[in-house]
Amino acid sequence: MSLGEFHELPHTTAVGRNRMQPDGQVVQCGAIAAVGEEGTGLRIGREAPVKDVSVYWLTGTAGSAARLYYEDARTWGQAQPRSSVPTGVAVFPNDITIRPLAERDHNVVHWTEFSRGGHFAALEAPDLLVGDVRVFP
Repeated sequence: MSLGEFHELPHTTAVGRNRMQPDGQVVQCGAIAAVGEEGTGLRIGREAPVKDVSVYWLTGTAGSAARLYYEDARTWGQAQPRSSVPTGVAVFPNDITIRPLAERDHNVVHWTEFSRGGHFAALEAPDLLVGDVRVFP
C-alpha cells in the first residue's frame, strides 16, 4: 500500500462505514489487513499502522478525521484570512511545507526542521515531536 493510498484510506471508506453499508465495512477491514500485510514503507513496525487505522474503524471516525484533507484540497494554496493565533510548525523529512504560505496565512512564532522522522511523526519520531511541542511558546 502506497503512502498516498494510506492517506486516502479514511476518506475512501468513510462513506460506506458512516452510511452503515456492510460492504463499506468489509472494504475498510480489507484495507486494514493490507496495511498490516504490505506495510507502508515507513520506518515503523507493521503493527503501528494497523493499530492506527483500526482506531478509525472501531470508533467510526474515519470521515471526520479525513474531512480536513477533503475540504482543504479545494482551496490549497489560495490566500486565506490571516490567523492571529500563535502557530508552531514542525517540519519532518519528505514533508512538503512551504514556509512563505504558512507565514502568509498564520502567525508563525515557532518553526523547527528535523533531520529524521516523516509525515507520520508521532509514529516515526515521537521523541522529537513531543520535545518540540513541549518547547512551543
